[in-house]
Amino acid sequence: MMILKTTRSLKGVVRFTWVTFVLLGVATAGHAQVIIGNDFDTPDGFITILNSAADAQAPPIGNCAILFPADQGSGFGDCQVTGAPPDTIFIWVGPPADGGTPALTLPYGDGTIQISNPSAHFYNELDNGNVWIQTGRLGTIVGQGQVRRPSGLSFSRTNLSGDQRVPPNPTMATGTCDVLLIADDFISQVPLFYDCSHDVPNATFGQFRNGSPGGNILLDFGNQLGAERQQGVLRVDQTIFNDFLNGNIYAVIDESFAGARIAGQVGTCWNGRDADNKSSICLQEQRFKTTVDYVNAELDSGSAVPVFPGPNDETGLFYFQDTNNFELLLKVFDGCSINDHFWVFFAATTNAEFTVTVTDTQTGTTKQYFNPPGTLRQPIQDRTAFATCPASSPSPRPTLTLTPAGITPSGLQISLGQRVLIVNQSGVNRMIQSNPHPFHTQCPALNAAGLLGPGESGLTGTFDIERTCGFHDHLNPIDSTVRGQITVGSGQK
Repeated sequence: MMILKTTRSLKGVVRFTWVTFVLLGVATAGHAQVIIGNDFDTPDGFITILNSAADAQAPPIGNCAILFPADQGSGFGDCQVTGAPPDTIFIWVGPPADGGTPALTLPYGDGTIQISNPSAHFYNELDNGNVWIQTGRLGTIVGQGQVRRPSGLSFSRTNLSGDQRVPPNPTMATGTCDVLLIADDFISQVPLFYDCSHDVPNATFGQFRNGSPGGNILLDFGNQLGAERQQGVLRVDQTIFNDFLNGNIYAVIDESFAGARIAGQVGTCWNGRDADNKSSICLQEQRFKTTVDYVNAELDSGSAVPVFPGPNDETGLFYFQDTNNFELLLKVFDGCSINDHFWVFFAATTNAEFTVTVTDTQTGTTKQYFNPPGTLRQPIQDRTAFATCPASSPSPRPTLTLTPAGITPSGLQISLGQRVLIVNQSGVNRMIQSNPHPFHTQCPALNAAGLLGPGESGLTGTFDIERTCGFHDHLNPIDSTVRGQITVGSGQK
């Protein structure tokens, strides 16, 4: 097993590509199974899985999995083969049979591989399925494989805190633990990649425990004593793999001297393949699990594949069978400060039969939306989907409401750094814009809400300068009932 893992800053913007190779006596072409985006740190990153296909004439002799940084940073990996260990690893761009020189030649050793600063050309070839790996022993090639995507990928992020310990621990320390599992028909020991960051001082160990934070120790991963980050790769059997997918595993970071112990339940929501063997995506900080089940015109059924989470952790995009044919865009929006609900919006570009299922993993509440076969689904804007907001929601957002009688309030006081929600209940199109008309230059933040149809709402930009902002309806600037002003801070310009 070879995992290439990048070195990156906690706050850095890094994109990753998961690649898995299967080493065969004779290599064959690969096939795509799962594409899911996530980035372990920032929402604009992604993970892509590739893997090699098995050859019917020669059983696998081992496997390698590599985590590549898409920003062409450096990383490392590890490889496992059966029988006598090889002495050399070759990584090729293009089939090895074409001759030439491998892009990288490394001593096998214990299977650990260091790859430093791969070129842009290498990543392009990798993305096109044109990268191969070989293992050699005493000058003879004993295994080789072509990149392909694996049949299963599961990613979950877990928040760690003292109140999830048993008994609860009053520590102020916190952390996160990212877990990615790769499953494939040709890998019996599932590779598990973990990346746990925390602020526990002088941490002495990290563990995955079964059933509860105080349960039996299944795996140790915190051998970097005192480090604020533990990263690495473990191999797990099918039983432990299923325990992870079913949410039976807890990650624990401990500092035995000061008692700064934090823990969290792993896998309350999985991006990628879940415990029901469906493809899911987790939105709103891993809280809302979303799946889409479909039946097409040929009566083929399946679970739609999530391609990537949106850049703000609210949005997911799905395809059914064709990776180039996106079928559904879905968003879960936190409306707790507006109407004490989480909202579900989605739009589909298909008339196939499908069912969207959204589950709040904190409460178990589920909402389903069904589209009959042959029906072109109209966009859904469900603003009361989940009445599961925290008991003490944040202060309500400043709001201007348009009604048939005009706008309420006509004068609004807000603080620096706030945005304003504009709700159109007037029954006609409205477009609230900054004075003066038609240039709208006094307070450009006002203009961001844009054109609002009946029943629609929009947010202004952020007001970051103290001033008084007059506004009007751009579509009917002489209508005095929809004129007013927003005073930002002291109102001084």
